[in-house]
Amino acid sequence: ICASPPEASGGSAPQGPGCNIPLLCNSLHLLRHEAGWDGRVWVVTDVAAQVRGLCPTAEFEAVEPPREGLDSLMGVKNLKRRLFRILPGAPRALLYVDGDILPVGCLGELLGAVRGVALGLFGDTWCTEWWCRPFATARFNHFNGGMIYMRNTPAVARCLEAWGAEIAAGSYDKDQDALDAVLGKGDVGRGRGGSCAVAQRLPSRLMQAVDGDLFWPALDVARGKRPVFQHFSHGLRQRLS
Repeated sequence: ICASPPEASGGSAPQGPGCNIPLLCNSLHLLRHEAGWDGRVWVVTDVAAQVRGLCPTAEFEAVEPPREGLDSLMGVKNLKRRLFRILPGAPRALLYVDGDILPVGCLGELLGAVRGVALGLFGDTWCTEWWCRPFATARFNHFNGGMIYMRNTPAVARCLEAWGAEIAAGSYDKDQDALDAVLGKGDVGRGRGGSCAVAQRLPSRLMQAVDGDLFWPALDVARGKRPVFQHFSHGLRQRLS
């Protein structure tokens, strides 16, 4: 997603989750050539000419975002919860990927991990050993919203609707904070997790955080981790630096 909120919201420069167009170009190329994906790829953007100008050989379909609700950066981020309504062809399942997440391994391992999953997200920390858990429980959100696997089912639609409504009702800096609020409500009749009880955590071994001093990638090399994706803007490098 790479869209431009109105100037009244702070400027018309392209914004959105990972809307660094050169990094987005790398992600698009790697998705084809490193991850081995040969299916459809969409970029939701109102600056398609800029994206194509910097990514002339990337294979993707540009989709114009609806203008309603794009009055803030959070409004742009909320587009990912509306993708089943925005994208053409009535897709049965989607993998949403922030533009600053790079595919660095075969996608087959992730596709195997999402069998039977209706809504899958990575945890907001990708180090799950015992010595990482205090950080994961005290400082991090339950999920990271940078990558979302979702099937077009009623349960997933309820979660995405509740998540979007929580964003609209609150003053959130991060959409992940709003998801935490939905997960904590425990709606009557829906059990633990409320309207988003359908959400499941994807295996942390598939994702790697990349920080400025390369501490986390170096640690992962020592642990023998072979990620499928690398995330270049994760909060680990700010919160633990």
